[in-house]
Amino acid sequence: MVELKVRKFGNSLGVILPKEVLQRLTATEGDRLLLLESPDGTYRLTTPKIRMPIISRAVITGLRIKTSVKFMGPTPWRHT
Repeated sequence: MVELKVRKFGNSLGVILPKEVLQRLTATEGDRLLLLESPDGTYRLTTPKIRMPIISRAVITGLRIKTSVKFMGPTPWRHT
């Protein structure tokens, strides 16, 4: 777990992501990030570079689907 502090940047609020988090996301300055809300109200931060398979969208909507899925690269919803 990484604790972030909300700070004021001009007229806006934001957070600074530690270098380790940016490396894990494979994100650099200027990249877009996605903040995804899960059905349980928690959030995930990921990059559009990581393709979420169709099955993950079904899990998010609460559907039960039995299938086999191969993942390319890290899975953004798996806690390590």
